[in-house]
Amino acid sequence: MLGAIFRIEKVDYSQRQQIWTVHLLLCNQDSFELKDLMSQMKKEVGDDITSFGWLLHRQGEFHKATKYFQQLLNEPSLSDWDRSVCFRGLGGIALKLKEYDEGLVYYHKALQLFKKLGALEPIGISYMRIGEGHFWKNELDLAISYQQKALIILPSDHPHLTDIYRQMANIYSGKNKFDLAIEYYEKSLNIGMKDLPASHVHFGVTYRNMGTTYHKKGDGKKALECYNKARNIWSKSLPLNHPDIKLLENDIRLVEELKD
Repeated sequence: MLGAIFRIEKVDYSQRQQIWTVHLLLCNQDSFELKDLMSQMKKEVGDDITSFGWLLHRQGEFHKATKYFQQLLNEPSLSDWDRSVCFRGLGGIALKLKEYDEGLVYYHKALQLFKKLGALEPIGISYMRIGEGHFWKNELDLAISYQQKALIILPSDHPHLTDIYRQMANIYSGKNKFDLAIEYYEKSLNIGMKDLPASHVHFGVTYRNMGTTYHKKGDGKKALECYNKARNIWSKSLPLNHPDIKLLENDIRLVEELKD
């Protein structure tokens, strides 16, 4: 159906037939603010051999995405470019599953291949992701050094700057420099709003992280405002059973319990 918009309901893999089956739900485009969002998502996910893995990743199907990327890596004819993209995908999944050392191994594999290919932009993005891995390991000084490397490489109008500034905000929040962290979250939002649709998943991530910072700062009212903004965005851009939505609902409960 040309121009139709679908929401992914579930993804199955048949081991016997070695076929992936995607179950789709037809959405009413007028009922969802999805046109710009889907256009942006198509741009980010792409249409090459790795795209299905990224789509599974975006939907929170981390184990299935891992299986898909690993299947691709077993293909001897896979290009170095696609191989590096698979490593980057596996690195992102590992961080989501809190397997931080494994994630860093994959990100460094991707970085080495991108360096071999002389691909400057993906090198900068790899530095950003490696910095994220060190953040989750609480290696905050190392984390910020990689974000600064990414800033040096990527142009000043690059769309991933919104991610870098959010990562830097996370680091400052981890150092209990809450006002500086909030300043960087605002910077991330302002940059993202120039290029991304209002319901982009990244805005939800930024608002959730900002809410956590306000919570740590002791400002429950501001924390709830940010969490509710994240909830509103993710209700349009993520499946309702996505793990991040479940974590967000728990964040909201914690703040509301303290308020009572």
